[in-house]
Amino acid sequence: RADDFTEEIEPMQALHSVQPSLAFTNHRAVAPARVETPAQNGDTFQPADDQQPPAPPPPPANISHYYYSQDSLAEQLKTDQFSAEGVEAGPSNARIRVSDSDHETAAPDEQGNMLYLPNDPRFNQVQTFVAVNRANSYFSEMLGREPEWAFGSPQLTINPFGGDMLNAYYSRSDGSLNFFQHTDPRMNKTVDSGLSAEVVYHEAGHALLDAVRPGWISSYRGATGGIHEGFGDMLSVLVGLRDERNLDKVIAETGGDLWKDNSVSRLAEELGRAIWDETGTERPNHDYLRNARNHLINADPSTLPWRPPAEDQLGAEPHNYSRVASGAVYDVLASLNQQFQAQGFGVRESIEKARDITAKLEIKGFEFCPPGSLPSYGHFAAGMLAVDASEFGGKYHDTVANMMAARNIIPPAPEPPPQGIALPENVNAASAQALLEDKREALGVPAGLNLAVDKIKTNDEGQTFVTYTYTKDIDVAEASGVENAVVKEQGGLTLAFDADGKLFFKTLNEIKPQDEAEIRESVKKNVEEGAIHTHSIFNSLPGASKLFKNQHVPFRGYMANENGQVVLKKSPIID
Repeated sequence: RADDFTEEIEPMQALHSVQPSLAFTNHRAVAPARVETPAQNGDTFQPADDQQPPAPPPPPANISHYYYSQDSLAEQLKTDQFSAEGVEAGPSNARIRVSDSDHETAAPDEQGNMLYLPNDPRFNQVQTFVAVNRANSYFSEMLGREPEWAFGSPQLTINPFGGDMLNAYYSRSDGSLNFFQHTDPRMNKTVDSGLSAEVVYHEAGHALLDAVRPGWISSYRGATGGIHEGFGDMLSVLVGLRDERNLDKVIAETGGDLWKDNSVSRLAEELGRAIWDETGTERPNHDYLRNARNHLINADPSTLPWRPPAEDQLGAEPHNYSRVASGAVYDVLASLNQQFQAQGFGVRESIEKARDITAKLEIKGFEFCPPGSLPSYGHFAAGMLAVDASEFGGKYHDTVANMMAARNIIPPAPEPPPQGIALPENVNAASAQALLEDKREALGVPAGLNLAVDKIKTNDEGQTFVTYTYTKDIDVAEASGVENAVVKEQGGLTLAFDADGKLFFKTLNEIKPQDEAEIRESVKKNVEEGAIHTHSIFNSLPGASKLFKNQHVPFRGYMANENGQVVLKKSPIID
């Protein structure tokens, strides 16, 4: 859509209309005009004997930059701003850093801006940083705290130039988000996954969810992968709706009715088209990779084909299966928006209210889910209902419950917390463990369940969440075809205390025989599809190159030798 750029970047109009491929040959052509200082024009400051030179002007509060709030196939390039507070060259801040040793580093110019155009590698640095920063800020706001990254470092690393690949991924092993470039002959261009804000939001979603529920990335349960991928997609939708121009576009497309097809629910248009071109998949009616607005119904993933060819069929492959989760949350968003408009709120205000309430329900809902590695779609729904009860007095219970039920997502029966259980003062791991042992019977925790404290987290509302986990070996030798192989899965308990230290929520997730059967079936399906590296048993974490089954697709798991035991591990790479 070369003609789209002419509407936004006026100084380039003549060149762009004649030769679009050269339209971005020099980003300085559209940078703000240089302002001469008195020293530069010869008018130097001459202070009197008792006069000091004036203080330099304060640094700008915001940094201007160019940005794709979707991608270049879906929209025109825009000018935007982000807060300059705490931002250094790279860009980087306390939570996020861009790593790119092959190109000059992005840094503020004399006016404090980072106005690089897409032919400049520094544009990729800024684009990916801004998108991750937006996702991180919104997630933390909705969660009510800033979560520590699961990989133990204070900063998440962004690698904007990962090489030739039609993909993007989060790697827990080195705490990184990785984006790639690949030439599409049919589009006659290089497709860059990092230049799609939607793709970047999605991958940032993996890192953020991993920070809150780190056990989930290690699970072979179909729902766990589905929750991860579905959340990445919905984070793209919700953060996308925070962009004013995206919101304007959606309102123009739908008249404010989010049940209608729209550009924000359609995700990763450019990357999707490139993948369809690469694989020879026919998608004659669209370019996007996935659509959060869908009508898929949940089913046991063990009964599903891996990746059915028809788009309206559900598959067990995690990205495919995730569409149920993202679709259900999107339905909550669309329904709330419809309700607010019926109550008399304006179109824009209704969408904004629905967006933020949906985001709060989903993101904070993860705190109410069980830890470990075996959550279900039902636990996911129960978490949203728990947030509604604690934050909104149950106002949106019917909306969430009905939208989930319509997708065949049924939360487990609520577990009323026992009365009289209080959080220890100055709680720590030892006192939290003592609390569990003292109140085990009242909490309904079986005597033989060896739960140990996992995390203790307090949010900005004073609520404290204490999680406990235990590990069980599940024999998967027959399912995997590898003798003596096991999978280590985790069950867990979540206790939630209010600002006064009173227990108000609990959920216990034990590993039951049906869970073990589901894991074996999932492992079998993954092995049959070639998604697990079963040809070698590694004595240490294999390098990234050995964790990919081909140029574009990572393995889901691999075999490891852990103290003489053959363990089927999940890959630390999730795309």
